[in-house]
Amino acid sequence: MPWVGLPGNPVSAMVTFELFVRPAIRKMTGHTLPFRRSVPVTVAEPVRITAGLQHFLRAIVTMGEDGEMEATLTGPQGSGILTSMIRANALLIVPEGHSEILPGTTLRAILFEDPGHQEEPAFE
Repeated sequence: MPWVGLPGNPVSAMVTFELFVRPAIRKMTGHTLPFRRSVPVTVAEPVRITAGLQHFLRAIVTMGEDGEMEATLTGPQGSGILTSMIRANALLIVPEGHSEILPGTTLRAILFEDPGHQEEPAFE
């Protein structure tokens, strides 16, 4: 019988579930496109990250005035801050090695309500 172990911090558990467990369940139930797709978004505010790892930041993605999707963070990104996840409608993917993201930068985001899926993960 398959089993899943998740991190102890609530937000870490939710993000890990979204990135790894949901696709595994979809795959086990016969879906050929298990991963949520990512979409390009314009970062609307400066983002600073201390570690050089890939990050999945809780964000709110909205349609900007120019018709492009815009991402703003939900606030502090600590793994125990549940309000950051409650407010989020997406995970903003910050690639490894990027410690400062300037407004206007295009990144990719995984939208929680997007029905589109793909065969490969939207991250490396």
